[in-house]
Amino acid sequence: MTERITPEMQASVMLANINTDLAAVDKSQNELSTGLQITQPSDNPYATALSMQLSGQLAAMQSYSDNISDGTAWANTASTALQSIQQMVQSARTLVVEGANCTLDANDRASVAGQISDIVEEIKDTANTQYDGMYVFSGTATSTAPYQAGAGASDAFQGNTDPIYRTIGPAGTPTLQVNADLSSVLNDSASGPGMLSTLEQAATDVASGSSNLGTDLDNLDTNLGAFESLQGTVGAIQDRLSMAATRINSFQLTDQTELANTEDVDMAQASINYSTEQAAYTAALQTGAQIVQTSLVNFVSH
Repeated sequence: MTERITPEMQASVMLANINTDLAAVDKSQNELSTGLQITQPSDNPYATALSMQLSGQLAAMQSYSDNISDGTAWANTASTALQSIQQMVQSARTLVVEGANCTLDANDRASVAGQISDIVEEIKDTANTQYDGMYVFSGTATSTAPYQAGAGASDAFQGNTDPIYRTIGPAGTPTLQVNADLSSVLNDSASGPGMLSTLEQAATDVASGSSNLGTDLDNLDTNLGAFESLQGTVGAIQDRLSMAATRINSFQLTDQTELANTEDVDMAQASINYSTEQAAYTAALQTGAQIVQTSLVNFVSH
């Protein structure tokens, strides 16, 4: 039995083709207007899932990047303060050597001693350096100034020595301590006098013309050695943060590129697709119009 193609069948196929072509035109037009391949999950479920995964990774990487930036600013602030203190201590050492000159009279020695005492206050003031409203040398007691200000104020350390950490990478990457314990150098310890008491003793010995200035210089040199070690620790923190920033930036670039390849439209190709699909849609409409016209003629002739 031969199956007859009816006008209804032709019309159904024609409408299906027109709707298919129209959907393709709409999709390409939407891609061109939004610049995105995916405007709803049903467009590409796999690509949608991948896009969500990449977006989550980028959010995490941004968090690490923010931590690195904060840690870098913290370490840089500490490093700058330590450089200033080092210059002060070197100046103080020069004054101690000058004070050991036996030709100085009492007034000269008092003047030199006063300058050393002033430097002690400047050191404590610099030790109270802040970053973003937080004291960088107070451990986790960031709202407490490490040292009391003013001449004659106690040298006692007011903060704590607890570490401050920043997470600078994905799971498996250790957190990094970004602060430094300046009190370990400035204050007395079991290993000997700290820098503050050494300088204060030197000021007293200079004023009195004591013969103990050689011991004071030895202690000060020991303090400077410990201080330079602390500077090295801060420098190592800065290096670690710099390397972490480079690594995270690389991860971000890779994820951003992959996300763009997943979500973004190739505009040149989309423009070609749109032109082709628009032509196909127009042709489908024209063909449909001819089929409808022929069907009407056949209907009238019968």
